Amino acid sequence: MNKLKIAVLDSGFDFHRQLQNPIVYSNSFSSELSPIDKNGHGTCIITLIDSIGTNIEIYNMAILDKNREGNLCSLKGALKESIKKDVNIVNLSLGIENMSVDSELEGILLECCRKKIILVTTTSNRGKFNYLAQYKDILSIQRRNHNRVNNDLLKLNPAAFFVDNIPRVVPWINGTYKLSGANSFLTPFLIKNLYQINKSKNDLEESYKVLLKLQPSSILRLSPKQLEIKRDCLIDKSLYKRMISNSIITDMYNSDGKLIIENATSENVTRLVKLINSITKLNYINNLIWLSDIMFIENLTNKLLSIKEDSYG
Repeated sequence: MNKLKIAVLDSGFDFHRQLQNPIVYSNSFSSELSPIDKNGHGTCIITLIDSIGTNIEIYNMAILDKNREGNLCSLKGALKESIKKDVNIVNLSLGIENMSVDSELEGILLECCRKKIILVTTTSNRGKFNYLAQYKDILSIQRRNHNRVNNDLLKLNPAAFFVDNIPRVVPWINGTYKLSGANSFLTPFLIKNLYQINKSKNDLEESYKVLLKLQPSSILRLSPKQLEIKRDCLIDKSLYKRMISNSIITDMYNSDGKLIIENATSENVTRLVKLINSITKLNYINNLIWLSDIMFIENLTNKLLSIKEDSYG
């Protein structure tokens, strides 16, 4: 398979976080910005994309500030640079809430399509308008809203995917982690599926066509058990006893062994990841721990046992 060149237009990257694929280009598209991430969002997206597989080149294009705010000028500049760099995929985990049409942006988006550059975006978590998600030639992924599909968006954009989603542990800046179910962090799943299809076809254009025919449940495969989030039957009592004696468990769970969502802060989730790493003897694998895995201490104990067993073959 030829190398996939993926541009991430976001808040930059925390270069202290190790990747398996190289960042071959890094730049900011405003004099007020730096390619070094001050927010965490861009680092999360790049790290998740990096975990998809090897043979990927990453283009880090900072267009959002520490508050995840940006402007059309920066976006257009980064898209133009993506075209110049002849990238294959552009990740746009951001939104344009302006209802008016920008003719220059329209021209750039059309040029991306002409160059067969695949654009991937999402929608706002608060249901706000996103011009990009409604553009018919841009792949879009978002959480299904109360098991109903947004037919209006599908009419505008047949390349829109609606998936079941729950929060999961995702990487952040400064070596931290957080629990999030934001739409932004779904785009790497579309790219992952495209990557896997392309491994066999080695033709990105054909792979894109195959992707469009997939069911949303094939893009993000969550089991009914994960979506229901029920308490597991305990498998390993000794590991459970080890878990409940740890301070991070007592800080995050109530006396009934249920996660206190308000206590799942970035600081505590990071401490939890360190506990997971110490027990499994593995570095945290992205997209491995979902809310259903940590909602109850029994679930977490069983998940860690499963990770350990898988690592031993």
